Amino acid sequence: MAIVDTDKLLGEVSLQNLLLFIFVVILSVILGNILRLLIVRFLKDKSKPVFYKALSRAAMYSIYFAGFYFAFQKILNFNIPACIFSCIGNFGDNLSFDHAAGFAECICRNCAIA
Repeated sequence: MAIVDTDKLLGEVSLQNLLLFIFVVILSVILGNILRLLIVRFLKDKSKPVFYKALSRAAMYSIYFAGFYFAFQKILNFNIPACIFSCIGNFGDNLSFDHAAGFAECICRNCAIA
């Protein structure tokens, strides 16, 4: 029987932090949905749908954002700004190389045809 070390499952993330992360994400989704439903229920008769729907969604997404930020930044110690800049850089590299390859392929086809 093999003994498995469950202190560190995913790199530097322990099992306890992983379970806490999942709990916080689920809790933030539930709280956001409950807040949205409460805002819609209380403002439905008092204001126009454009106002209460926009307000309820803004409140819901702010709860989502706060929960996800706390879960990633504080529990998993995930560096969000570094990830964003890395993704933007990778997107830019892929975009430039794909267009360059497509442009070179187009030129080669035109040369071969001519």
